[in-house]
Amino acid sequence: MNPVMKLFAVGDLELYHVSPPLHGYHVVAASQQLWAMRMQLRHPDGRLEPPEADDPVSTELYGVAGEGLQIDSTEKLPGSADGRNVARTLAAIGYTII
Repeated sequence: MNPVMKLFAVGDLELYHVSPPLHGYHVVAASQQLWAMRMQLRHPDGRLEPPEADDPVSTELYGVAGEGLQIDSTEKLPGSADGRNVARTLAAIGYTII
C-alpha cells in the first residue's frame, strides 16, 4: 500500500525564525509560488493603481512546531500574500529578514 500525502504547497519552502512569534509560532515556513493573482485599475486619465508592479510570485506562511519542525498545513497564517515575495510579505506584517 502506498502512503498518501496531501500537497499543501507548491514551489520553494523556506524556514524563518520570527520574533515576536507570529500567531504563536516562533518558526514559520514560507512557500513561494511562481505565480500570483494580479489586478490593476486603469483610470480614464491613464493612471494605474497600484502604480508599482507586484512581484510575479505568491507567498503563503505556515506555522512550524517541535524539534522535528512539523509544518502545520491546516491553515495559512495571517500575512500570506498574493503578489509579494517572501521579504515583502514579512515586511508587510512588521518583520525584517536579517
